[in-house]
Amino acid sequence: MSPKSLRKATVLYFLMCCLAGFSHAQSLPTPARMLDQVSDGGTLPTTLLQDRSVLIISAQPKANGAMPPSQSKEWATTLQAMCARQGVDVVACFQMLDLLSGREPWAAFEQLLVDRGLRHLLWLQEQENGTFKLVVAALPEEAPLLGSPINGWTVEGSDMDVLSENFRRALVRAGLPRENFMVLEVPEFFSDVPMITKGRYESFPLDLKLDKIAIRWPEGAAEAAKSEFITLLDSLYPYDFGIEPASQTDQQLRSDGYQYVLDWVYATGSSLRQVFNYPIKEGETTYITFMTLGPGQNDIKDIGIYVPVYKYYMRHLLTGDIYLGEQWDADTQWQESLRNFVYNYRAWAATRR
Repeated sequence: MSPKSLRKATVLYFLMCCLAGFSHAQSLPTPARMLDQVSDGGTLPTTLLQDRSVLIISAQPKANGAMPPSQSKEWATTLQAMCARQGVDVVACFQMLDLLSGREPWAAFEQLLVDRGLRHLLWLQEQENGTFKLVVAALPEEAPLLGSPINGWTVEGSDMDVLSENFRRALVRAGLPRENFMVLEVPEFFSDVPMITKGRYESFPLDLKLDKIAIRWPEGAAEAAKSEFITLLDSLYPYDFGIEPASQTDQQLRSDGYQYVLDWVYATGSSLRQVFNYPIKEGETTYITFMTLGPGQNDIKDIGIYVPVYKYYMRHLLTGDIYLGEQWDADTQWQESLRNFVYNYRAWAATRR
């Protein structure tokens, strides 16, 4: 990045270009290796009835944009009942949106699979027309689990009962050797993965004026959104930042002079509040997003707890400590969430001068 003083001279021009050429529909990149690397055309894994498996569910959003977990749990219950009778030992269930929410949740998920010895993937997908597809594949023994293409075996059905019956018949025909006799009959859902392992602070770092922050971005991914992101952040954030390849390790970033990374996650508000260890109140249907619009100007917005949102945070590269900001500032649009996070930081920093 060029020095901050030089960038400011052209920011208005670039903002006009962004408004003319980009829409809010542009999405920020999140881990998509699961979608990219698993393909059809394989056969049922020969050890499917001998080793443990994980079930991942991809659901379509409702008309109001919400993705309530109740529907996924109903599908998992139907499928798990059949799997238990046939010897498919599904020991953990996840919603795909939670796993693809960001770099760190995905890395934690991969490590969890390795630690628990989960050797097979069952990927249940709700299609846009309301039908269902199940992909079954064997996983590598070490992370990264999806570093190379994986061919999966597939089965489909007009509803979950039909899909489960088609899967059952395929298992009977395959005649796979069975060692799984004591298996879970009820799905065990994991609403999050152990993402926060160090300090967690509902505040901001004190030394950002001196410490340049890094933003990791996958090479060649979402280039239009990348340009808009850089321009928007440049207009909002008062200090220096740099865009670095997503492949850069924490140590490499530190060697290049960075102390913090700015990152984001994208999932339902309910999932993200659990991931970040926020208090969960029974009966809540919406979460309040706090927005700082300027000196003495504030606003709030109600967003349904099962609506997918973006949430930004900063992480210290050396300690791993996570800084979430003082207020819940997530939004359905990444641009608005970024504005909320940076404006809230600027208001917070102004009280500490």
